[in-house]
Amino acid sequence: MKWNHKVLLFAAFAAVLMIAVYASMPKAPKIMLSATSFDAGDIDPAKGIWEKKFSIRNEGNAPLIIEGISTSCGCTKAKAAEEKIKPGKETELNVTYDPSTHPGLTGRIERIVYISSNDPENPETELKITGNVLPLENAK
Repeated sequence: MKWNHKVLLFAAFAAVLMIAVYASMPKAPKIMLSATSFDAGDIDPAKGIWEKKFSIRNEGNAPLIIEGISTSCGCTKAKAAEEKIKPGKETELNVTYDPSTHPGLTGRIERIVYISSNDPENPETELKITGNVLPLENAK
């Protein structure tokens, strides 16, 4: 009987200790992207705007706030469906590239999407998009 009491007492103490440790942990958001780079392959300018959806996930234990999204070129746009993401949740990030912004530009491209957030360990996250813009006369 005494042994069972000691086991129960130890289990209760361990549970209280775990709760105390968790409660003392700092609350912080943690941004995670579904991809940090993406190769779009061949981009046919005759087909117009290229578009791809990614996700932004909050793997932290406090709300993640998307403070801003910018890109390395005006030909590329990005928008998050939501600016505030609860812990364990995600939102959609829609990225577009418009080849008509630079008529005649062909070959390898690299564009970067910059996402600013309140993640204290990673205040600016990058998503690199690469691709190969086909010549308009050779587009498929």
